[in-house]
Amino acid sequence: MILLVLLVAMSVSMYHMGSKRVMKEYRKSVSRLETMLQYEVDGDSGNFNELAELICADTTIQRAYQSGDRGRLLTAATPIFDQVCVPKSITHFYFHRPDKTCFLRVHKSDRFDDVVGRHTLKTAAETGQPASGLELGPLGTLTLRRVYPWRIDGELVGYLELGEDIRTISHRLSERLGIDIVARIDTIFLDRDAWQEGMKMIGQTHSEWGDCGRYAIADSTMESVPAEFREYICSADRQTRQTETPTRLIASPRTYLAGYLPLTDARGVVIGTWFIFDDVSASMAMISRSVVMSIIITAAAGMCIYIFLFIFFEHIELRLEETDRAQRIEIANRKFAEAQLIEAKGRADTALIDYRQAQEKLQLHIEQTPLGVIQFGPNLRIDSWNPAAERMFGFSAEEATGHSAMELIMPADVRVQAEDIWQKLITQTGGTYEHNTNVSKDGRRIMCQWHNTPLVDSNGRVIGASSIVQDITKELEHERSLKEAKEQAETANRAKSQFLANMTHELRTPMNAIIGFSDLLRTEVLTVEQLDYAETIHASGEHLLSLINSVLDASKIEAGKERIVTEVCSPHQILDQLEKLMRLGAESKGLCFELEIRDDVPEQIIVDAKHLYQCLINLVGNAIKFTDAGSVTLRAGLLDTDTDPCLYFEVRDTGIGIPSDRLDKVFDSFEQVDATTSRKYGGTGLGLAISKKLIDMMGGALTVESTEGIGTSFTVTLPIECTSSVPV
Repeated sequence: MILLVLLVAMSVSMYHMGSKRVMKEYRKSVSRLETMLQYEVDGDSGNFNELAELICADTTIQRAYQSGDRGRLLTAATPIFDQVCVPKSITHFYFHRPDKTCFLRVHKSDRFDDVVGRHTLKTAAETGQPASGLELGPLGTLTLRRVYPWRIDGELVGYLELGEDIRTISHRLSERLGIDIVARIDTIFLDRDAWQEGMKMIGQTHSEWGDCGRYAIADSTMESVPAEFREYICSADRQTRQTETPTRLIASPRTYLAGYLPLTDARGVVIGTWFIFDDVSASMAMISRSVVMSIIITAAAGMCIYIFLFIFFEHIELRLEETDRAQRIEIANRKFAEAQLIEAKGRADTALIDYRQAQEKLQLHIEQTPLGVIQFGPNLRIDSWNPAAERMFGFSAEEATGHSAMELIMPADVRVQAEDIWQKLITQTGGTYEHNTNVSKDGRRIMCQWHNTPLVDSNGRVIGASSIVQDITKELEHERSLKEAKEQAETANRAKSQFLANMTHELRTPMNAIIGFSDLLRTEVLTVEQLDYAETIHASGEHLLSLINSVLDASKIEAGKERIVTEVCSPHQILDQLEKLMRLGAESKGLCFELEIRDDVPEQIIVDAKHLYQCLINLVGNAIKFTDAGSVTLRAGLLDTDTDPCLYFEVRDTGIGIPSDRLDKVFDSFEQVDATTSRKYGGTGLGLAISKKLIDMMGGALTVESTEGIGTSFTVTLPIECTSSVPV
């Protein structure tokens, strides 16, 4: 029982393998058909081309065509068609004018002067080159056409077209491959009456219009198409690619494998389908006989031999596939290596060009740079000397090259220092950036700045040095002059500041007396006129004292005598005092004065309270002075920063504002917006300058934003140190 099962399994396996081989052979036949069809088309096109050249070169044909005599041309061309074209299976022979109208159909001389719109003729006309391909004729016949541009003495006179009925090619391939071929055309590309006329003309009786639904059978290598084949042909959908799995058809008593290929015309459009039928009856019968014989033979030998052979053949097939795969991989690797070599060569060529260009640019730079470029060999021998070095030291390149730099440009009193620098350079322990005294050809001593680079070979040995040198004699003299002038200016400025400080200090004593006595005088019983005089004296004195104080503060800051003294203070107390002092002045002008203190303001901070208070008074006082209507607002809060805490004070008003082109001048001493502002509002222009300098001394910043006619905002940002008892 087990042996019977094994024999049945072996039989099925052998039959399956045989069927696979038959299928494989069929697929090879289909592939060969596709290849040979293209080969036949290309080969016949080439033959047509040679024949067309001979015909176009025939002087009799040329004269007959150029005369415009159609009968004369037909008489000259008919022997060629009968004796040359027909034996070569050429069934169509045309002469077309340059405007693509047919002058003569040699094979059907009663039709002429019609416009020919076929793709091959259009392609030949557009490119000026021969064009070929399969095309449907107006009567539905499928023809291989070759259109050849005809030129006489270099001038295009028309086109010669030769055509071969596809039946010739299909029958030739059928005989060579031992298969049957059927050509099916989609009727959307055909005209019914024209097609029926064409089929009648060529004697084709394989199909009538409508026998195959939306398709028509245009050619068949079989005398008659069996009904089983016709049903397969008519039922298959329109195909645009080759069949992958063939279909088995039984046309008793024979067995066929059927498949298809897309039928594409010269435009690349799929107009139908090639159906390929291979009679595999003999092969299948042979397979059946082989199975029976194998069963008889292998029954005696036993199942072990069969298993061995099966495994052996499978192994051979795998080995062949592996060998084929390995060969393909080797070919791919070689192609890849070849591409890499080509790419590497291209990169090398590009790199060489870039290197040469870089060398040229470097040489131009060395020749044109204003810096001296000198290259030294061993023992400080000069190897190269650029034009800038010539101008700097006075020696030409010929005079300098080959000589020792120590003797040529080093004064005797600095040669020991120069030798020490050279030793550091060749041992790579220093000497790369130096200032040296050198001597020129005319004996002038010049101070030079040297940038030295040791030249190291592949073994790490220093073989020389490359130096860039600059004559900085004039720069040093200019720097020395500037330093002296700066020291003189600073001395004069300190003297001026000291003088102003002394003078303002001396002026404050009598001014305090004047203010004090005028204040006492106002308490006495005076007439209205006398009281007015006393008030004027007191106001003028207060104003003059304010000016003197401002000048004194500015002088102390410039003289460097103003000091920042920090102490623990309460920002809330400073702001409350400021509000009490400034609110009365604001309300006397009809202004709204607002004080806004955020909750995050610390209770106590460490800061210079005196100078902070002075700056805020200046800012709020200016805001009130330059605001005629609206409000003045003072805000205080803590800035969100990732570093040390900062307190900000913003003074915002709705006053006259500052023009945008004057914003960068408001912190300069004695600067005001314009003369009109100075006359109307008074002041010296020192308040903002003093405030800015004091804030800077405390490590803070004073900024301004303003829109003319809208208002101004001054912001003080001040780093603070909070006391440990009160968190921020």
